[in-house]
Amino acid sequence: MPLTAEAEQLVREGALRPSRGSLRLFESRWTDGFWASRPWLPFLLGGLLTGWLIERAPALTWAPLVAGVGGWVVLEYLMHRFFFHLPLRGRVAAGFRLLVHEHHHARPWDERRLAATWWQAGLALALLTAFARAAFQERWAVAMLGSTWAYVAYEAIHHRIHHDTEGGRLMRALRSHHLRHHHGPEGAKGSFGISSPVLDWVLRS
Repeated sequence: MPLTAEAEQLVREGALRPSRGSLRLFESRWTDGFWASRPWLPFLLGGLLTGWLIERAPALTWAPLVAGVGGWVVLEYLMHRFFFHLPLRGRVAAGFRLLVHEHHHARPWDERRLAATWWQAGLALALLTAFARAAFQERWAVAMLGSTWAYVAYEAIHHRIHHDTEGGRLMRALRSHHLRHHHGPEGAKGSFGISSPVLDWVLRS
C-alpha cells in the first residue's frame, strides 16, 4: 500500500503546516477511500445507532445518559492527545500520525479528511460500549445513547469550526480553543478537547 509522493513528503517534513486543497494518502483508490470519510457519515451512523439503542434501553434515566456523555468527552481527549498525536519519534510513528489524524492538520478544510472514518468511529463507540456494559449492566444502552449523541455533537462542532465563521459566544470560544491546536507544531501540543475544553483546563493542556 504505497503512499503518494505528497504523503511521503508530509511524513518526512511533518504534517502540521496547514494548506488548502485536498490530500490523497495512498496510490490505491480503494485503500485511500478506506482512510477517507464524508461529513454526513457521523449523522447517518448516529441516527442508526440511536434507533437501535432506544429499542434496547429499559428507560431513559439521567445518570447513565450523563455518564455516557462524559465517557465520550474523556475518550475524545485521550484519543486526541495520546493516540492521534502519538508521542514517539521516527518515520513509522510519523507515518502512523499522518494516517490516523495529522492529515487533518495538513489539510484542515478537506471535506474527505474532517470527520472520523466509519471504522475509527466504530472502534471508539465499541470501546465505550464495553465500558457502558461493565458500568451500567442492564442500562448500558442508555449510557451509549449519551455517548452516541455526544459523538455526533462533537462532529457537528468540529465541522462548524472549520467551515463556518458565524456563531454565538460559545461557538466562538470553542473555535478559538480548537484553532490554537492547529497553530503549527507547538499548537498541536495542547487544546485537545474539541467538543469541550474542560479537560484541557483541568489538566492544563
